[in-house]
Amino acid sequence: MKGTLILSGLLATVASAHMQLSKPYPIRSPLNKDGKGEKDYSYTNPLSSSGSDYPCKGYANDKFEAVATWQPGSSQEMTLEGSAVHDGGSCQLSLTYDKGKTFKVIESIEGDCPIAKKYQFEVPSDAPSGDALFAWTWFNKVGNREMYMNCAMITIGGSGKRSAAVDSMDHEANRGPMHKLNEKPTEKGPNNHADEQTKNAKSDFSSLPELFVANVNQAGKCVTIEGQAVHFPKPGPKLIGKADGPGYKCSDHAPFLDSDSKSETKSETKPATTGTTKSEKKPGTTLTSAAKSEKQPTITSTTTAAKAASQVSQAFETTAADDHVREASTEDSAKNQFSTYVVEWSCHSGDIICAPDGLSFAMCSNGKPIFMGSVAAGTICRSGVITARQ
Repeated sequence: MKGTLILSGLLATVASAHMQLSKPYPIRSPLNKDGKGEKDYSYTNPLSSSGSDYPCKGYANDKFEAVATWQPGSSQEMTLEGSAVHDGGSCQLSLTYDKGKTFKVIESIEGDCPIAKKYQFEVPSDAPSGDALFAWTWFNKVGNREMYMNCAMITIGGSGKRSAAVDSMDHEANRGPMHKLNEKPTEKGPNNHADEQTKNAKSDFSSLPELFVANVNQAGKCVTIEGQAVHFPKPGPKLIGKADGPGYKCSDHAPFLDSDSKSETKSETKPATTGTTKSEKKPGTTLTSAAKSEKQPTITSTTTAAKAASQVSQAFETTAADDHVREASTEDSAKNQFSTYVVEWSCHSGDIICAPDGLSFAMCSNGKPIFMGSVAAGTICRSGVITARQ
């Protein structure tokens, strides 16, 4: 019973540690005390790798109940809640008027998202009035290859009854000269080219790029690369931050990719002794450049796992044998000794370090362990690998 209570506490801790959209409240958010209907108390979980709950965790077709009203051209604030930022990554903000069939990107943030937790953005001045879903998507830099997505129901322009087409025509007639995007390069970022890309684009809302999607078995069959922040091929009208990129690889074409972004190029199969090709110099265009910079998988080697096991054992005055760590008592977990000791060690980025009882773990980032909390129900951490409990 005591062990069960401790495990329940650890699961509660890790559930609150991951990231979720807290303003505006997303659909079925447990943070929205005024929200009607059922709540999703696992809201910090990523989307399923099968794509079964894409988009919006499967809630895009819920009965529409706006949590905010935004005017076109207005400045808004997005806030996030949680602590497991997985060394940052890249995020996009987007809007959809067709319940998730198409998302139009209004801002991209590369490299440090969601570390800041609070972001200011602008609603496009020509965003049609009506019922819309605002989406925050995140591709974490460190950890499993996942896609996080939270969607909030928003009324644009004060009325959900006017058609988007009629409102767009009225807006075009009344707004006067077309607003020009800032032609100065983004202060941070690879985007000495991004402003060229966006300032020459059509300004109407329908021309905005579609949302980048990866790790969830959708168009493009894209997956992100461990240890790299995604450099979005089509970042939209505003790009903040910098990603060395590309941070992803794809096996097919998709609307959110550049025309030459499909992976599996001939240059990938050339021997290692050949010289660098032109395609290798272009960030985010071929699999060759992605594969060159891709780091090793998260799972550690036997030698590294044994070393980590030995460190854990010494901290708890136990001994390791055959690369397996003796289980610590539930009292050790209750005292949280593992989380205290592990953050003081040095390690190799990408390593998984298991607690003696196998119920919690840390992940190495930039040479230092980050305590991640408990493992998922039904699994156990042994010798640097999280597997199903036997």
